[in-house]
Formats: sequence, structure tokens, C-alpha cells
Amino acid sequence: MKRTQKAFTLIEVLVATFLISIIFVGIFGGFRLAIKVVAQSKAKMSAVYLANERIEELRNLSFNDIQTSESVIILNGVSYNIQTLIEDFDDCADGTIEGFDCSGTIVSPDIAPNDYKKIKVRISWSDFWGGETILSANIAAKGLETGEGKGALRISLSDSYGNPVEIITGDQLPPCPNDTLRIINEGTAFDQCYGTDLQNLGKRLLILNTSELANDYKLLVQKQGYGNSQTFKIGEEYNGSIIATPLRKNPTINEGELYPITFIIDETSDLMVNTFLPWGGGSFFDTFLNQNKIFEISDLTITDGDIVLSESSPFTYFSSGYFMSNAILPIQITEWRQLEWSDFEELETNINYQVFYSTSTDWCLVANSDLPGNENGFDSSPIDLSNLDILEFFKLKIKANFSTSDLGKTPILYDWNLSWKDGSATPISDVSFDLRGDKIVGTDAEEEPIYKYNTGDSSNISGQKEFLGMETDNYYFSNFNKNDQSLNLNQGLTPMPYHLSVGTTTSINLYLESDNFLLVKVEDASSTEAVFGATVRLFNSSIGYEEIQGTDMDGESLFIPLEANSNYDLNIQAKDYYEKTFSIIISGDNYKNIGLERYE
Repeated sequence: MKRTQKAFTLIEVLVATFLISIIFVGIFGGFRLAIKVVAQSKAKMSAVYLANERIEELRNLSFNDIQTSESVIILNGVSYNIQTLIEDFDDCADGTIEGFDCSGTIVSPDIAPNDYKKIKVRISWSDFWGGETILSANIAAKGLETGEGKGALRISLSDSYGNPVEIITGDQLPPCPNDTLRIINEGTAFDQCYGTDLQNLGKRLLILNTSELANDYKLLVQKQGYGNSQTFKIGEEYNGSIIATPLRKNPTINEGELYPITFIIDETSDLMVNTFLPWGGGSFFDTFLNQNKIFEISDLTITDGDIVLSESSPFTYFSSGYFMSNAILPIQITEWRQLEWSDFEELETNINYQVFYSTSTDWCLVANSDLPGNENGFDSSPIDLSNLDILEFFKLKIKANFSTSDLGKTPILYDWNLSWKDGSATPISDVSFDLRGDKIVGTDAEEEPIYKYNTGDSSNISGQKEFLGMETDNYYFSNFNKNDQSLNLNQGLTPMPYHLSVGTTTSINLYLESDNFLLVKVEDASSTEAVFGATVRLFNSSIGYEEIQGTDMDGESLFIPLEANSNYDLNIQAKDYYEKTFSIIISGDNYKNIGLERYE
């Protein structure tokens, strides 16, 4: 009888090895976790031991020798930071330095407020998962307190509406938490962080050593989501200026006296700043690649975007012809701008242009009294339309009249464009500006104000700058600059100062102007859709000017400011389109609509 022996295949061996590995990895991970838990537990017990030991050490010291301190101890391979925080406490049993007993009855102020010392030992470590242990105790003097060398500081925090503002953090030595009352006395090397009293909201009473020098206790108040505040001494530097007369002086603590001080802090706000040109541009633009924008045409022919006189017979043209655009009715308009065109007129040929407007029943030629020269027609481009009343002339048409006295020749019209200003603002990128508030921290030696908030910044490529955590105040924007040239703030549209309210998320539009600028709009010549991401280069070699921009979602690029009566070259390139280059003379506010033709 034949016996068959079976063996494990390579795949079975690999699968078994993989499963065993998973099991052992889990066991090993659990083992490591157990070790870490045990070590963390030992570290915590050691911290409790060190805290108790520190308190017993303090009990054996004389009352005056019990002082705040900090040290580092390594025990069982773990590094412990030990903060011993000592606070003199004013017991209400014999009245307080504020003049109240435990029932709240007014009594004579206690001029010896250091009734006993409150001890807090704070042990922290970072090994394993880290942790913190805090133990507290009270120690009283063996005799009666004298109050010698002691005074009191009462700090009150509220918002502008009188509501108490709490800082719920434990007392500790620096570095301070984000929410803190910090008290510094450089002369005595005192530096400690406090929170407000949980029983007396928004307040903290501290018994401190008397001042060795006048105004030697510096106070700093900070709370996340709120404005910050601080006191100053004479000669202190703030944002590069020397304070000669502080608005809020550092407290001076005198023996047996109470120094009360109140800080008003409010929720901060976020402000988005937009730098804008006050107007945007719109236009009726036609390159005649189709007849979608033509209302009526007579004795004219359109070939590859060129409009010419039609042939009456081979090699002979009609003597005249005309065509008229569709109605031009802007959705929003603040001012008509201009009519411009590009054509070619040989000798003995001519094209003149006229503007019509809509009445309730018909289309009428705009009279010379409203548009001088319109009745006979215009020959030179561009034509200024800014004096047309937008209420009366709210809808327009353009007419082109072709003529030739040599029937073997024809004028050619390539494109035309009628533009207007509308109410949509245009972003201005990379504008630098100064921003300051009304609040001051004091004055300098010349009695000039030193402002709490005074900075310089700039908008980004989208014409925006976000300011986070701004205090409520009246703010002033000034000194606008782009490309080392000044811009002017239209204070009719953006009045100063700007008041930033408490606890808001808001925005401000800064409407800026310049005597000379160019707004370029790039469109597809056939569809008239905006071309996004086209490269627009404006340059003038004679004055050393060159700027390159990409068009935005509206197909626009803004060049501001520019030199008046200067001849600039404009180059436009876009993927899948033919490049265009031409010259433009800058004078005042200029709007240029460019139609690009796609590759065939």
C-alpha cells in the first residue's frame, strides 16, 4: 500500500508567519504599554512625595524666609520641575486691606494684610505621558503680623459693558499660559503669572512687597480672543518709541496701602481689507467673426472678421453701405466711457461712425448738443462719451457708414468697442499701506502720541489682507503705495476713521484712485467670454517701466499708477490664442478691451 506524505506550501508558510507576527506585535505593544503605565504611575507617586517633602521643608523655615522659588530635581531617572508659589493672604477675620470683614461689613482697612502665607507646590514632568501634581498648604506666623514691607494690589478686569472678564488659569511661574495676569518687578527679580479669583469674578487681590522704586511693578493682561493691556514706566520702549509720559503707569506698592487698577479688555475682531479701484469696466466689443452682434447690414460683406463694401460686380464695389450694432444696454452703469475702433481707409474711401439712443418708440441720432460732431459722424478714434447722461441715454447703438469715390477700393473695419464704467469694483493687488488706531500707550519727549496699534502692511495678489485678533478701535488707513507710486483714498466712498466693533468678523473696502491707470479686459474674440490666466505685459523702455500680470476670472488686469501722456506697449498672450501687441497712450483712466483669436 502506497503512503502519501503532505507538506506545507510556501504560501501557507508565509501566511502562518504573517499571522504569528501580528499576534506577537500585539503582545509586545501591550507589554510596552503596561510598562509605560507603571512608569507613569511611579512618576506621579514620586511627584506627590516631592511636593509633600517641599511643603515640610517650608514649614521648618522662618515665616519671612518662605519665598517663591523654582528648581529641577531628577528622581529615578525622571526630571521634575518644582515651582513653589508663595502668596501672602489677607484674612477677612480681622478685616481686609480693602476695608471689609467676612460678612461684607465696612470696617477700618487692615494695614497689616499679610495674615498668613498660602503655599502651592507645582510639580511637573515631561517623561512618559508627562503630568502635573499640585499640593497646597497654609502657614501662619508664630506671632502677630506686622504688615511691615507689605502692600496690596487689586486688579479688576471687565469689558466695555462692565461685565467681568475671567482668567481661569492656575498661578505659576513663567512661561505664562495664553490667558494670564503677569506681574513683573525687575528690581526684585519678581515675575509671576496669575488668574482671577474664582469667588470674586474678574478680580484678583495680591499682597506684595512694597516698591523699592516708584512705578516698579509692571502688569500685563492677556486672554485669548480678547485685546491685551499693560502698564508702562517712564523711559520704556514701545514699538521703537520711548515713552516719556505713560498713559497707564506701573503701580507703586506702598506699605499698608491698597493700589486698585482696572483693565477694560474686549473680544477681538477679524478684519478683511480689500484694496479696490472704485469702478469696473464693461464693454460692447465685436471683432465681426460672426453676425451675432449686428442688428442691420446693407451693401456690406463680412469675410474672416473684416467688414468691407460688397461687390456690385467683379472687382467693383458699391459706393456706400452701412451697418448698425445690436442695442447696448449695460446691466449696471455709472458712466459711458468711449467708442473706439480699428479700421483701414485708403485714399478716396471713408468710414464714419455715429451713436444712436433709444426713445420709448424709436432709435434717434444723439444730437450734437449732447455729443458734438455726432450728426456728421466721427472719423478719429476714440470718441469720449463720458458727457452723455446715463439716465437719458441708457441704451445705445453704433452705426458705421462706409463710402468710396473709387469703386475699385473699399475701406475695411476690423473691430469696434464701446465701453462704460460700472459699479463693480476692481481689485488692486500689492498695495502697501499704513494702519493705526486711536488708542495710545503714552506720549514721547515731544509730546507726540505713541499709538498702541501702528503698523505697515500690504494687500496680496488678490487685493486682500486679513487682520486677525484686532481690538475694537477707530482705525485710520493711509500712505497707499504701489510700485513706489502713491495712490489716493476716495474718502467719499471710504470715510476715515473706520470703527471696528467688538467681537465681529467684517471687511472694509478701500477705494483707491490714481490720475492715470489702465484696466485691460481680455476676451475670446468669437465668444466674447473672458480669458482667464492670460499674460498681460505693459512696458515702457524709456522710463524703465515693466509689469506683467495674469488676468483674473473676469479676464481683467489693472495697471496702476502710470505716467500721464506716456506711450506704453501692451502685449497679451494666452494658451491656444494668437499673441497681440500694440501701443497705447495713457491719459487719465484708460479701459482697453482686447479680443484674442483662437488657433485654427
